[in-house]
Amino acid sequence: ILAATTFPGHSPETGTVSACIVCGERGLADALLNILLFAPFGAALAFLRVRTRHIVVAAALLSGLVETAQLVAIPGRDPSIGDILFNTLGAAVGVAAFTSAGWWLAPKGPSVAALGWAWSAVVAAVMLGTGVLLSPSPTGSNHYGQWTPELGHLEWYRGRVIEARIGTSPLPWGRIEDPGMVYAMLLGSERLWVRAVAGPPPSGLVPVVAVQDQSQREILLLGIDRDDLVLRYRTRSSALRLDQPDLRATGALRDVAPGDSMVIAAWRQDRSHCLGRDGEVRCGIGFTAGRGWSILMYPGTLPSPLVRFLDVAWIAVLFVPLGFWIRSTRSLPALLPAGFALLVAPSVTGLLATPPVEIAMAIVAVVCGTLAGRQMSRGSR
Repeated sequence: ILAATTFPGHSPETGTVSACIVCGERGLADALLNILLFAPFGAALAFLRVRTRHIVVAAALLSGLVETAQLVAIPGRDPSIGDILFNTLGAAVGVAAFTSAGWWLAPKGPSVAALGWAWSAVVAAVMLGTGVLLSPSPTGSNHYGQWTPELGHLEWYRGRVIEARIGTSPLPWGRIEDPGMVYAMLLGSERLWVRAVAGPPPSGLVPVVAVQDQSQREILLLGIDRDDLVLRYRTRSSALRLDQPDLRATGALRDVAPGDSMVIAAWRQDRSHCLGRDGEVRCGIGFTAGRGWSILMYPGTLPSPLVRFLDVAWIAVLFVPLGFWIRSTRSLPALLPAGFALLVAPSVTGLLATPPVEIAMAIVAVVCGTLAGRQMSRGSR
């Protein structure tokens, strides 16, 4: 908890306490993470036989101390009343998980099959929900184009945009008369391309062109992060105040020097996206079923291999419990909803086809969970 909450943030200033409950553009994601962060704390104290009301008070005090430290001594953090509330709720969730462990760790009789079917349904819902939440969700209000904007939360790009278009229509600096062209790009019938003079390589994400609505919500961003070409657009997850991942062509700008002329482009092709620079195009870029973790926390600075590792790890997290409750051949039909969703959800929600490595991890996770469940079953006899 201390490691996650007491390191400085990006801003050099200390924050001011907020009275909101679900705060900021990714407020729901922060609330869920706060619950997850304190759940092990509550479970650990319950294991030590601390009374529930004392655990709740301890969690509230610890959270209050953390928020106070963020307010007066730790720069770049945003303390809020909501954090204290959800941290305390997380500790209570941990207590409930521990006190009910006998039911879900060592189920007997019909409970085993019921838990298997229930978790399989949860996994299927997560797979389908990932595709739905990561699909485009543009707003219906006025849209405004921006060239190398200073957005405050991002670095400023020191290059220069000469021309920007979506299809054959100019993407202006200012109000976009036909917002339908933004929808056309997001849904796959038009291409976004930009002719620019390159600036120095940035140390973080910078927008080359962006589109915002009248409430300053980001609808579309084509930018650069070091030598990566980055596409980001408003998703249903961001509309619900969850996090949103971006799409990257890693190293696409590696040989671009300051002052070079370049043409960068992005477009949707079937269920994937294409990103390119000066005719060198990479297609097949998109989200898989394993990217569900990113709607809770997506640090854009992670290298691509680590992102792919987290995708596979997310599949393992989902499928190990399923195997844990599949302890005999009679329970194997419970695999059907989750397995079907893993293979079919992409085609109905717009995700990329589930790659072989994620399918293989699902199988390995089910086998490992089954072995652990059988061992647990023997130990409880």
